[in-house]
Order: sequence, then C-alpha cells, then structure tokens
Amino acid sequence: MSSYKDGMRISPIMNQNIERGLHVLVHGYNVPSREYLTDMIRGRPVWDRVVYHIQCSVVAQTGHTFPHGSGYCYTYLLSEGHMTVHTYPERRAFFVDLFYDQGNHSEAIDIITSAFDGARFSYQIIQH
Repeated sequence: MSSYKDGMRISPIMNQNIERGLHVLVHGYNVPSREYLTDMIRGRPVWDRVVYHIQCSVVAQTGHTFPHGSGYCYTYLLSEGHMTVHTYPERRAFFVDLFYDQGNHSEAIDIITSAFDGARFSYQIIQH
C-alpha cells in the first residue's frame, strides 16, 4: 500500500532504507596493445569472463564497432544490473561501468586488470 507525503505518492519500497547494488567503474589508461580496444571480437572474451565470474545472468547483449579502428561499445543487460564497455584506441583507454546486486567486486577488477597487463587503472566502487 502506498503512502503520501506532501501530496506525492511514496511506494513502500521507497520508505525502506535498503542498500542494494554495487556500482563499479573501471578506467584503463595507457593500454599497451590496441587490439583489445579496436577489435570487439578479441576484447569480448575479457568482458564475458567478468560477467561469468560475478555470476550474473545475461538477458541481452549488443555492441557496435566504430569505423576505421575507432573502438567499440558493448553492453550487457543483466538480470541483476548492467555492464557497459567503451573503448578509445586513439587514447589507449577503456571505460567499464558495472552495476549488479551480488558478488565480489575485487574479482571483476582483477579480471580486467590482469587482461590489460601494463596499463594504468583507476576505479571507483559505489554502494547503492
């Protein structure tokens, strides 16, 4: 049953103080090999491995490769959240946005950093 506050309807879920969801942002810079940044077919196994290890179910996935080796975007719609990847070969960089309910964020970060050995990384973890 909904309640009202200042004329606005508040659903029961909004009345609860629930921390739910982990948001992990990983930025990779100075990536030594451009092949994982330009070729989605070569890069996808890394991202597939992340999704597998965080134990999320893939509902849908899609990607787009930009012309002339300008990188790609790939998106996973997860039953528990999402993961998006954007690559920028001209900057030797990539950006990952991962939001999910469960799992261990350190394993996801470890998979990414080990796949791009020699790159520099920054990451942010936000608990929702």
